[in-house]
Amino acid sequence: ASESYYHKTGGYSNNPSFLNFWGRSHLELGEISESKELFHNVIKEDNQNFYAHMNLGNIAFHHEKDYKTAEFHFTKCLSATKTNLFLTYKNLGTVYLVQQKSEEAILNYEKALKHGTVKDIVGNLYLLYKSKGNKAKMTYYKTKLDKLK
Repeated sequence: ASESYYHKTGGYSNNPSFLNFWGRSHLELGEISESKELFHNVIKEDNQNFYAHMNLGNIAFHHEKDYKTAEFHFTKCLSATKTNLFLTYKNLGTVYLVQQKSEEAILNYEKALKHGTVKDIVGNLYLLYKSKGNKAKMTYYKTKLDKLK
């Protein structure tokens, strides 16, 4: 039913958000391959679509543990239309963190903090600087973390 409605109403050009919402509904139902296919269809129509790249990055990261693909899609989010820089830098920081690329994780987490603040980013920065032995930055982020509690 959804597919026929989509085509009857003019497809992507008349309903640019429809495929994203449809893909998200499949994702929430745990239908990963169907979701990926729909998000890839969005990208075929609009390679700068933030929502599709963000969801493909999240699928690659959380469901497939394919960190290179997640990194690719999150990086594409930086130049996407209607981007969310906070979420994008936060996700890039986390992708780099799990790959043990601490310098890249720090860089992206600190960029995320220019657009918003959440406890997990500040906590990760505290731990990253602690592991590097940078007491000044460690203390700075520990103080910030204590204020967020």
